[in-house]
Amino acid sequence: MIVQNKYGYYFIPQSSIDTYTGKKIISGGVHEDSTIEFILNNSKRIVHAGTGFGDFLPALRSLERVWAFEPNKENFIASLKTIEINALTNVRLYNTALNSEDGKLKITDEGVRSQISFDNGNFVEAACMDTMIPESEHIDLIHLDIEGFEHEALVGAKELISRCSPIKIGRAHV
Repeated sequence: MIVQNKYGYYFIPQSSIDTYTGKKIISGGVHEDSTIEFILNNSKRIVHAGTGFGDFLPALRSLERVWAFEPNKENFIASLKTIEINALTNVRLYNTALNSEDGKLKITDEGVRSQISFDNGNFVEAACMDTMIPESEHIDLIHLDIEGFEHEALVGAKELISRCSPIKIGRAHV
Protein backbone atom coordinates (compact mmCIF):
# COMPACT_ATOMS: atom_id res chain seq x y z
CA MET A 1 0.00 0.00 0.00
CA ILE A 2 1.37 3.43 -0.93
CA VAL A 3 0.25 6.42 1.17
CA GLN A 4 1.30 10.03 1.58
CA ASN A 5 1.79 12.61 4.32
CA LYS A 6 3.42 16.06 4.40
CA TYR A 7 6.91 14.56 4.00
CA GLY A 8 6.33 12.23 1.07
CA TYR A 9 5.21 8.76 0.08
CA TYR A 10 5.46 5.51 1.99
CA PHE A 11 5.25 1.88 0.99
CA ILE A 12 3.53 0.19 3.91
CA PRO A 13 3.70 -3.63 4.00
CA GLN A 14 0.59 -5.61 4.90
CA SER A 15 2.08 -6.50 8.30
CA SER A 16 2.32 -2.80 9.25
CA ILE A 17 -1.15 -1.65 8.23
CA ASP A 18 -2.67 -2.30 11.67
CA THR A 19 0.27 -1.00 13.72
CA TYR A 20 0.23 2.38 15.44
CA THR A 21 2.80 3.76 13.00
CA GLY A 22 1.04 2.32 9.96
CA LYS A 23 -2.34 3.72 11.00
CA LYS A 24 -0.83 7.13 11.74
CA ILE A 25 0.78 7.42 8.31
CA ILE A 26 -2.18 5.89 6.44
CA SER A 27 -4.34 8.63 7.97
CA GLY A 28 -1.91 11.27 6.61
CA GLY A 29 -0.23 11.87 9.95
CA VAL A 30 3.41 11.76 10.99
CA HIS A 31 4.91 9.21 13.37
CA GLU A 32 7.08 10.93 16.02
CA ASP A 33 6.89 14.37 14.44
CA SER A 34 8.79 16.00 17.33
CA THR A 35 11.65 13.49 16.96
CA ILE A 36 11.83 14.19 13.23
CA GLU A 37 11.89 17.95 13.87
CA PHE A 38 14.66 17.51 16.45
CA ILE A 39 16.73 15.49 13.96
CA LEU A 40 16.18 18.03 11.18
CA ASN A 41 17.13 20.97 13.42
CA ASN A 42 20.23 19.35 14.95
CA SER A 43 21.99 17.28 12.33
CA LYS A 44 23.16 16.85 8.77
CA ARG A 45 24.53 13.29 8.87
CA ILE A 46 22.90 10.61 10.99
CA VAL A 47 22.72 6.93 11.83
CA HIS A 48 19.09 5.78 11.93
CA ALA A 49 18.57 2.23 13.17
CA GLY A 50 15.25 0.47 13.45
CA THR A 51 14.16 1.98 10.16
CA GLY A 52 10.97 -0.08 9.96
CA PHE A 53 9.19 0.46 6.65
CA GLY A 54 10.93 3.82 6.29
CA ASP A 55 8.48 5.96 8.25
CA PHE A 56 11.19 8.61 8.93
CA LEU A 57 13.04 8.48 5.62
CA PRO A 58 11.05 10.93 3.42
CA ALA A 59 11.24 13.50 6.23
CA LEU A 60 15.03 13.20 6.26
CA ARG A 61 15.50 14.08 2.57
CA SER A 62 17.16 17.42 3.40
CA LEU A 63 19.96 15.80 5.41
CA GLU A 64 23.31 15.24 3.71
CA ARG A 65 23.49 11.53 4.61
CA VAL A 66 21.37 8.97 6.42
CA TRP A 67 22.94 5.63 7.32
CA ALA A 68 19.85 3.44 7.90
CA PHE A 69 19.71 -0.08 9.36
CA GLU A 70 16.79 -2.54 9.38
CA PRO A 71 17.29 -6.29 10.03
CA ASN A 72 13.67 -7.32 9.36
CA LYS A 73 13.60 -8.42 5.71
CA GLU A 74 10.00 -7.30 5.02
CA ASN A 75 10.62 -3.86 6.52
CA PHE A 76 13.94 -3.60 4.68
CA ILE A 77 12.20 -4.23 1.34
CA ALA A 78 9.44 -1.72 2.22
CA SER A 79 12.12 0.86 3.12
CA LEU A 80 13.82 0.27 -0.24
CA LYS A 81 10.50 0.95 -1.96
CA THR A 82 9.92 4.07 0.16
CA ILE A 83 13.39 5.29 -0.83
CA GLU A 84 12.65 4.57 -4.50
CA ILE A 85 9.23 6.27 -4.72
CA ASN A 86 10.65 9.39 -3.02
CA ALA A 87 13.86 9.36 -5.12
CA LEU A 88 15.94 9.66 -1.95
CA THR A 89 19.62 9.77 -2.85
CA ASN A 90 20.97 10.60 0.60
CA VAL A 91 20.00 7.30 2.28
CA ARG A 92 22.30 4.28 2.58
CA LEU A 93 20.10 1.39 3.75
CA TYR A 94 21.45 -1.89 5.12
CA ASN A 95 19.63 -5.13 5.93
CA THR A 96 21.76 -5.36 9.06
CA ALA A 97 21.28 -5.24 12.82
CA LEU A 98 23.60 -2.99 14.80
CA ASN A 99 25.52 -4.75 17.54
CA SER A 100 28.61 -4.56 19.75
CA GLU A 101 30.48 -6.86 17.35
CA ASP A 102 30.32 -7.96 13.72
CA GLY A 103 28.79 -11.34 12.91
CA LYS A 104 25.33 -12.79 13.16
CA LEU A 105 22.47 -12.25 15.59
CA LYS A 106 19.45 -14.41 16.13
CA ILE A 107 16.23 -12.44 15.89
CA THR A 108 12.57 -13.27 16.01
CA ASP A 109 10.29 -11.42 13.65
CA GLU A 110 7.02 -10.81 15.42
CA GLY A 111 5.18 -9.22 12.53
CA VAL A 112 6.94 -5.94 11.90
CA ARG A 113 9.00 -5.95 15.09
CA SER A 114 12.30 -7.81 15.24
CA GLN A 115 13.75 -8.69 18.60
CA ILE A 116 17.01 -10.32 19.64
CA SER A 117 16.47 -13.93 20.61
CA PHE A 118 18.75 -16.33 22.43
CA ASP A 119 16.46 -19.35 21.99
CA ASN A 120 14.77 -19.37 18.60
CA GLY A 121 14.62 -17.24 15.50
CA ASN A 122 16.58 -16.57 12.35
CA PHE A 123 20.14 -15.38 12.02
CA VAL A 124 20.71 -11.97 10.44
CA GLU A 125 23.81 -9.99 9.61
CA ALA A 126 25.00 -7.81 12.46
CA ALA A 127 27.68 -5.16 12.50
CA CYS A 128 29.18 -2.40 14.60
CA MET A 129 28.68 1.20 13.62
CA ASP A 130 32.47 1.46 13.82
CA THR A 131 32.68 -1.06 10.98
CA MET A 132 29.80 0.29 8.88
CA ILE A 133 30.45 4.04 9.04
CA PRO A 134 33.71 5.05 7.32
CA GLU A 135 36.18 7.03 9.42
CA SER A 136 35.93 9.83 6.86
CA GLU A 137 32.25 10.36 7.73
CA HIS A 138 31.24 12.75 10.47
CA ILE A 139 28.01 11.71 12.24
CA ASP A 140 26.04 14.42 14.06
CA LEU A 141 23.32 12.24 15.56
CA ILE A 142 22.58 8.59 16.30
CA HIS A 143 18.87 7.69 16.39
CA LEU A 144 18.15 4.19 17.69
CA ASP A 145 14.79 2.44 17.99
CA ILE A 146 16.02 -1.13 18.14
CA GLU A 147 13.84 -2.89 20.67
CA GLY A 148 16.02 -2.61 23.78
CA PHE A 149 19.30 -3.43 22.02
CA GLU A 150 20.48 0.19 22.02
CA HIS A 151 23.28 -0.39 24.54
CA GLU A 152 24.92 -3.08 22.40
CA ALA A 153 24.71 -0.84 19.32
CA LEU A 154 26.39 2.03 21.20
CA VAL A 155 29.15 -0.29 22.45
CA GLY A 156 29.83 -1.04 18.78
CA ALA A 157 30.16 2.70 18.11
CA LYS A 158 32.90 3.58 20.60
CA GLU A 159 35.29 4.93 17.95
CA LEU A 160 32.54 6.81 16.11
CA ILE A 161 31.29 8.37 19.35
CA SER A 162 34.82 9.33 20.38
CA ARG A 163 35.58 10.80 16.94
CA CYS A 164 32.30 12.66 16.32
CA SER A 165 30.61 13.22 19.71
CA PRO A 166 27.14 12.77 18.14
CA ILE A 167 23.85 13.48 19.83
CA LYS A 168 22.32 10.16 20.85
CA ILE A 169 18.56 9.69 20.90
CA GLY A 170 16.56 6.53 21.21
CA ARG A 171 13.56 4.84 22.57
CA ALA A 172 13.84 2.24 25.30
CA HIS A 173 11.43 -0.67 25.00
CA VAL A 174 10.31 -2.65 28.01
